[in-house]
Amino acid sequence: MRKIWMLAVLAGLVCFSTPSYGREDAGNRFYIGVGGSAAVENFDTDDLDNFMIPRGGRSVNVENEWGINGKIGYFFLPWFALEFNVDYFSDFTQDATSTQTTQEGEEEPQVEVFEQNVDIQLVTYMAVAKFVDKFYSARPFVCMGLGYMDVEAEMKLEGEASSESKTNDYGGACGKLGLGLDYLFTPNLSIGTEISYVWGFGDVQDYSYLYWQVLGIALHF
Repeated sequence: MRKIWMLAVLAGLVCFSTPSYGREDAGNRFYIGVGGSAAVENFDTDDLDNFMIPRGGRSVNVENEWGINGKIGYFFLPWFALEFNVDYFSDFTQDATSTQTTQEGEEEPQVEVFEQNVDIQLVTYMAVAKFVDKFYSARPFVCMGLGYMDVEAEMKLEGEASSESKTNDYGGACGKLGLGLDYLFTPNLSIGTEISYVWGFGDVQDYSYLYWQVLGIALHF
């Protein structure tokens, strides 16, 4: 038992005395990375409903979506970095079927079936400030971003006798606030994750969502 305690103490001393990648600040200030992400939508679809419902469609309720992202940044200080990132979500979708019954005078009710399709494409371009702490090779951080959001919403309603479609394009300012963690395997390679909430303003105020970078990989140089 005494030998085991001695080995444990020795291992602890080695771990805490070994220089860690997370504490090395000389060089390696630039970084570039890519990653996969997910978005949990919190959209206000009233504008889309105003097109769908009067024409026999249903209220719009799109599914959450997977996306991709890229970033490039620079550490001005060991605890502060500024980065530019792009996040792309190709299709928040809804595929649904609805029916509309009409009756005029004494005529038999007429039932028409509609196939409804909604596709929302969303892209953000943001400048992000990252405030970083260090615990050996782990780098937890808080981030705040401001930028531009571009949204394209395509709506299509197909009935037995008619077909209608519409595309809405929106663009405006957006921001985000979140936290995350990067882990440096070497001074030149890290992986990371981040959870943020993204808000739209002005013309894109209806398109807020919870953002999760599931896994990101970055090169530091």
